[in-house]
Amino acid sequence: MTVRVAAALLSLCVLGALPTSAQTPTLLRDVNQTPASEPSSWPSGFSVLGGHAYFFARTRATGNELFRTDGTAIGTVLVLDSLPGPDDGAFGALVAWGGAVALSARHPVLGEQLWVGDGSPQSFVPLLGVQAATGHTALGAVQPIGNALLFVADTASFGPEWWITDGTTAGTRLVVDLNPGSYGSYPIDVRALAGGVFFVADDLVHGREPWITDGTANGTRLLADIVPGGGSSNCRVLADLGGRLLLYHDVYGVPSFWVTDGTAAGTVPIPGGPTVTANTAAVVTRGTALFPASDASHGRELWSSDGTVNGTRLVADLSPGTGSTPVFPLGALPDGRVLAGIAASAGAGLAGLWITDGTASGTTRISTVQPHGSQGAQLGGALVFRASDGPTGDEPWRSDGTPQGTQLVRDVLPGTGSSAPAGFARLGSELLFAVLNPVPPAGVEPWLTDGTANGTRLLANVAALPPGATASSDPSDGVDWNGRAMFVAWTGARHDAVLSDGTPAGTAVYGSFPGPDPFPQLNENGNPRLHVVAGDLLALADDPSYAVRMWLDTGNGPVAGPLLALLPGSRPLVAHATVGDVAWLSGNELWHVRGLTATRAPLPSTPPHVYEIARAGQAIVFTTFENGTPAVWRCDADNSCTRLVLASAGVSFGDVVGARRKAFFVRSNDPATGDEPCVTDGTAAGTRVIDVWPGPTGIWPRLLAAYGDGALFLADDGSGGRTLWATDGTLPGTVRLDPFPPGTVVGEIEALWPIGLDRFAFTMPAAPQDTKLWLLDRSGARVVPGAYGSVMSVLGTAGEEIYFAARAPLLKLWRSDGTAAGTIELLELQQVPQLFAVSAGLVYFDHDDLTHGSEPFVVPAGATVQTLGTPCGVGMRAPYLAASDPVLGRTLTLRGGDGPPGAVGIVVLGRPAPWPIAHAGGCVEYVDATAAIVLLQLADAGREFTASWPLPADPGLIGVHVAVQSYCGPSTNALGVELSAGLRLTLDTW
Repeated sequence: MTVRVAAALLSLCVLGALPTSAQTPTLLRDVNQTPASEPSSWPSGFSVLGGHAYFFARTRATGNELFRTDGTAIGTVLVLDSLPGPDDGAFGALVAWGGAVALSARHPVLGEQLWVGDGSPQSFVPLLGVQAATGHTALGAVQPIGNALLFVADTASFGPEWWITDGTTAGTRLVVDLNPGSYGSYPIDVRALAGGVFFVADDLVHGREPWITDGTANGTRLLADIVPGGGSSNCRVLADLGGRLLLYHDVYGVPSFWVTDGTAAGTVPIPGGPTVTANTAAVVTRGTALFPASDASHGRELWSSDGTVNGTRLVADLSPGTGSTPVFPLGALPDGRVLAGIAASAGAGLAGLWITDGTASGTTRISTVQPHGSQGAQLGGALVFRASDGPTGDEPWRSDGTPQGTQLVRDVLPGTGSSAPAGFARLGSELLFAVLNPVPPAGVEPWLTDGTANGTRLLANVAALPPGATASSDPSDGVDWNGRAMFVAWTGARHDAVLSDGTPAGTAVYGSFPGPDPFPQLNENGNPRLHVVAGDLLALADDPSYAVRMWLDTGNGPVAGPLLALLPGSRPLVAHATVGDVAWLSGNELWHVRGLTATRAPLPSTPPHVYEIARAGQAIVFTTFENGTPAVWRCDADNSCTRLVLASAGVSFGDVVGARRKAFFVRSNDPATGDEPCVTDGTAAGTRVIDVWPGPTGIWPRLLAAYGDGALFLADDGSGGRTLWATDGTLPGTVRLDPFPPGTVVGEIEALWPIGLDRFAFTMPAAPQDTKLWLLDRSGARVVPGAYGSVMSVLGTAGEEIYFAARAPLLKLWRSDGTAAGTIELLELQQVPQLFAVSAGLVYFDHDDLTHGSEPFVVPAGATVQTLGTPCGVGMRAPYLAASDPVLGRTLTLRGGDGPPGAVGIVVLGRPAPWPIAHAGGCVEYVDATAAIVLLQLADAGREFTASWPLPADPGLIGVHVAVQSYCGPSTNALGVELSAGLRLTLDTW
């Protein structure tokens, strides 16, 4: 038998070979060649440290990261790409620490970390002090103190608390566990004060109150218990008065001001203050803060405070009496006076730009120009801010406090459009700010101004795309269509079908579907638009009348009329699809395509609402809701449908999954049993609740997935949280699994992905920022070797393989059969891809190479097994067939069974049929009968069998495709013989 297998494989090598490199993806086609337009870098967080300005900006290549500028275009450079590739990495505020710059940013593996550098490119390194607690932000405030850095870190053991570092891992430690345990004290509103660091936190004894720390546990002390006992004042810093902080809180509608110098004795109340709204911004000038506030006598007006009782007073009652003035301070002039804006809602007599010296008589309007609410910055003897005079929109203005000195700096976006300047920061003798750049491609970019129109200019187009870059086609909805990939992509004018054989020359727009945009809504409600039924392409596409129709394509273009002409104007919604079998909803009725026919299942004359659908063996099982009562149904290959008896008012059904001879579903809201799993063998007597936890509570099963002849799910029986369970459809056979090796910390499982017949993959966090991929089979659960990372994204499964992206520390695309030898790195990536098809040993995915946009790429998958079609049998039973990866020089193993009991069978091997042969009852042959051999004879096809053969280590066989399928009979089905699904084996050395 080994000789015959080898000879058969050798005879097929004329079919050609695939490339052997697994590291270089190939662009199939730049489907959308219209010029790309991604103009905005969205600069933010401008900070000037050591003569340079630092800011965060976004590019397609880097995501949101840290840039530095010296005020010139050539001197505007990326200095830290903490998370390589287009994912956003940097985000925390910058601080100067001695001669260094520190910030918080993401690390590819360890999560958010402190990074320190001298500001030049490649100088930043992570301090690697602590890791984040799962699901929380790792770092909060960062504040220098002496020669050290204080920072807030959220860890699994302590929650958000103060940590301190001297720049080394050994010198990084917890300052104090202010709120003992894992909850944390959540320090916020951090300010340098009196040689220490002021903050507001909750120690679970005094509530959220003001504290100060010198970086030691003994030096961390409460300044005042403003609301005595466990109540919280939730005070916040309103202004830094220079050596003192002005605090404000409002408890149960009673406002209160406090001032602190960093000592308990110097932390005192200021009685009689007004009410300050949340997020109120103050402007400080010469030790006095100006801010909008309100009291019962004057409404909302401008107030000032120097931190004393007598110095906290109303500046001016601009709307006399209890009327309010929508006033907001913009900033201080060098002479100490403050410019403020009053919103247009105040009316023509008040709206505009005002100036005040802190007295009522010294508060006057100097212009009707309408400032924006954001604060400005000093430049020369003036203040630059955002404002509008109407004809020019929101643009940069400047004012020296006089009517004649209040002028438009430049109409950056000419006309009435607004350039919306923001984030003014002083850089030398100029101001750096973000603005909407009017020069195509228009976008928000950093600009500079010296206060004049000619001196207001673009600093650098940070988001500039590479020359000749094109837009994205965003390929999706891919299917394997007889050894080629068919998918949907945007061409620049419409969504079209694209057909590819895995080479650039063999990739072209199919273009056979009529209408201006055949696929306008991709993945409607999560349902793909392309399916393969018995080797033919079934497409949900818009026809010229804009009605969504199903079209059948046998390889010569879509049929002249829509396949479902009997559904004019309907919008089919696919509810369940497998290769070779599609069921869908339309008009709340169940429709079914099996083989070459489309039929309506004979449901009641009053169409029920069909919910979940699954295939079990050769039958379709689905749940409905009709006349207030849910029900379970079974429809066979001849479209005869039976309403099963497990139905009662007031309950509902959840997920339905089909196993080899059964279907499983969830019954919810049942007052007798609670949420429990249910099973059906397709008969009324065999449809029942599996009442694991007797009584009304239930075990809340979720994430049902077929598992051999049973089901796997997550549930909670009250003894240990939500864990893995398995069921064979009986109560004794419904058990809680403990498949993990001893000592495993079991985390939250988010989804289950079936691989082949009876294996599952799932992701589970192993530690903060470390998610591992697990494989579950009959022997237990084990970690897939090498599969871990701060980013873990399962992209899909095909045959016996699972495809996933993991960052550890670099982002890579992987393929795995769950073994160390079968876990293979396919390529390094810049971003997590969308896997849209696996076809004939090739992986098709969308990828942005920063030049062509998001386009279809392909990479060899190595030795793979791909399932073709679905099995055909009788009732809720059909033969199955599975194979190991056909790696040359290793052993090929086939497993199968579930044919007609006592019947004989054969397993045949040959070329994949150029076009599958469809028979009655949905049976399809996938092996070319003109070039096939009998690989195995089965004395009893109803029993499970396993057979193995060594494959030759012949490089001439690399990339060869062979098909395998089992035939069992005789049978009572329409063909007289039952068939397994076909398998396409792609041979390779890895």
